[in-house]
Amino acid sequence: MTIFALIQSEAGACRGKVVSRYGDDDDRSYSYGDDDDHGDDDDLGDDGTIDCDDNDACTVDICEPYTGNCIHNKKNCDDKNLCTTDSCDSISGNCNHVQIDCDDYNACTVDSCDCATGKCAYKLTTCNDYNSCTVDSCDPSVGCLFVDKDCTDYSDCTTDSCDENTGKCVHLERDCDDDNACTDDRCDYATGQCAHTPQDCEDYNACTVDTCNTETGQCSNDERDCNDYNACTEDSCDTETGNCENKSIDCEDYNECTEDSCDTLTGECINEATECDDYVTCTLDQCDFDNGCTHTPIDERCPYHPTDGCLAPQCDSSSGCGFKNICDY
Repeated sequence: MTIFALIQSEAGACRGKVVSRYGDDDDRSYSYGDDDDHGDDDDLGDDGTIDCDDNDACTVDICEPYTGNCIHNKKNCDDKNLCTTDSCDSISGNCNHVQIDCDDYNACTVDSCDCATGKCAYKLTTCNDYNSCTVDSCDPSVGCLFVDKDCTDYSDCTTDSCDENTGKCVHLERDCDDDNACTDDRCDYATGQCAHTPQDCEDYNACTVDTCNTETGQCSNDERDCNDYNACTEDSCDTETGNCENKSIDCEDYNECTEDSCDTLTGECINEATECDDYVTCTLDQCDFDNGCTHTPIDERCPYHPTDGCLAPQCDSSSGCGFKNICDY
């Protein structure tokens, strides 16, 4: 049986020393106080003190001098911030301060932690781009959305836009002006194409030429020019057909003893006496008002036969003087 004794020194119960033993040095065993209070021989350090190291870098290990009991005080990692989770790395002994995760996975909130309470706060995101021409909204998946205001009126005849000052839609009519004052310019809403309708200058008179002044847009209805530049015609236009009529001036004086004509320069009628001379010496040339020229044969205008008394003078209206046999009667 081995006898042990506990000697308290300046280290108190935390230091042990052998005061008596029996047996050889190689067989001796050591004990420092009661097993319940001081542990096994293996708990002694090289200097004979009790080793309280628990191999945890996050504890402060000490031996209670009066009892010899090991005390393992936790390292204080409190950063006095309620919005962090404080912990200690058992290997390095470093304090870790991890921010509390307040993410609600909603892109439409601003997530934060209230340092006074340690509670998460979720403030709705304000999605305002200060543009009156966008529709502002928030999608929990992606965050703020700024979609252009739809101002389309589904007409190809307007240019659609949004007034950034008022936020109102503006629909400007398509410019179909062809710079021709004689057309009515507009956009066909059915096709979206510009249409240019000519101005109607029709006066429903076939004898006028209807035109429009492209600069002023004024209609002109000028009489159709039927002048044939012949003073001996009366020029006119058929209002039904629009055809020109050039009727000769009637210079007829109803006198068969005149030659009726018209002076094409002056348009005056000329009624010259008819020349009735047939150049037959034995005829009496006269003019009858109703019948015109007459050529009356006159035998007495023909000479007698110089030798034959039976041959009397005779006038032929065609061949002139000749003779006729008067002795056979």
